[in-house]
Amino acid sequence: MNLSKNKVSRLFQFFACFCLVHLSQAQNIDLGIQFTGAQPTQVPVGSVFAITGQVFVEANATGVTAGQTVVATAEFKDPDGLVIGSHTETWNGFPDGASTLDNDPSGTRQVLFTIPWSQAQKWQALDGNKSQWSVTLRLDGVTGEVSLATNQQTHFFEVIIPDLEVRDNLVVSAIDPTTGNLFNVFLPNAEVTVQGVVENIGGVTTQVGVLFPLIARLRNANGTVMDEEMIVLPNNGTTRMLAGDIINFTIPNLHIPNDATGTFTVEVIVDPTDLPAGQQLVFETDDTTNNRKQTTFTIGTPTPTLTVDPDSFEGDIGTFRGLDPVRLSFAVRNTGTVAVGTDDNFTARVILSENDSSSTDDFILREFNLGGNALGTNLLPNETISFDWVQQLPDNFEGDYYLLVNITGSGDTVLQNTPSITL
Repeated sequence: MNLSKNKVSRLFQFFACFCLVHLSQAQNIDLGIQFTGAQPTQVPVGSVFAITGQVFVEANATGVTAGQTVVATAEFKDPDGLVIGSHTETWNGFPDGASTLDNDPSGTRQVLFTIPWSQAQKWQALDGNKSQWSVTLRLDGVTGEVSLATNQQTHFFEVIIPDLEVRDNLVVSAIDPTTGNLFNVFLPNAEVTVQGVVENIGGVTTQVGVLFPLIARLRNANGTVMDEEMIVLPNNGTTRMLAGDIINFTIPNLHIPNDATGTFTVEVIVDPTDLPAGQQLVFETDDTTNNRKQTTFTIGTPTPTLTVDPDSFEGDIGTFRGLDPVRLSFAVRNTGTVAVGTDDNFTARVILSENDSSSTDDFILREFNLGGNALGTNLLPNETISFDWVQQLPDNFEGDYYLLVNITGSGDTVLQNTPSITL
């Protein structure tokens, strides 16, 4: 076929224009990836959170034709850059259906990730991007893409973990040896009880099923641990502490040594870091300061105290003549905090008195030596001595008389509120 030069030239120009148009279109492919909407800035450990993102075609650019795979990935990373979870989505060309990333079976277009409880141990106080977790959206480059500038985006966020605090309201008390009740006198060989409150001031619950220790330590003035007791929390019928939960605790049986003197300290620590296992069970935002509180007390000086046991009197009352025999009976109790010692001196005087208090004009019916080398030997706290005897009344006395018992250090006790003996 014969073509004129003019026709050949026109065909060549047309072909050149056709190629330039298609080359221009091929070189204008440009995709990007982005987060859509608000993303979480704080996420509780142990929870599931969602991010939203999409692939898009840049303005004044073209998409990708079918036959070429477009790959987008969402990666959840810890503060060390290790990948905890990922989700990948592909398209046959782009656009090709929905452009948003999605692995949520509920139908909501979003990507779900779970923060394992083990991530709590990587928490640190924030310093820039230090100790922050992240989600990175990455779009793999496709053939002919003119720019990769928007093919990767990263969002940082903080992980919220529990924070167990011992409140600054510790109350210590000791067991009263005479009543068994708690009181605020601390003596050698006594048992101390500490009471207080633990609160989870963090923004998230503790892990379900993870119990943790609460330890009370008794230290002497030199800081030496003299005794230690432990309970396990939560002990309120649950296996976790919700954010804001409080637990009132009582830890008994901290033993004061027999030779204790001076000042002692009770320190209470929740989930301590110095247990034999080498680490705490609950990772917290503050595991060195607010997880412990302490209070002090001073060892008192123990003393025995002997008193007539109330309502213990039995015996003869009424009108008598001089030298008549009468039966008298009562009991003396050690209401003090220690046994009667060999150096303790006590005397009980049974007195006939015209008044309900003793004086030098009274008649002493009987004296009993209740000292540590006599009847009171090793009389322990709350123990009693009983007296029961027949007493001859004095002669040449006339009138109405009270029966009194005067014990060293305790004063007078009237055995009956009205005169008991008339002579």
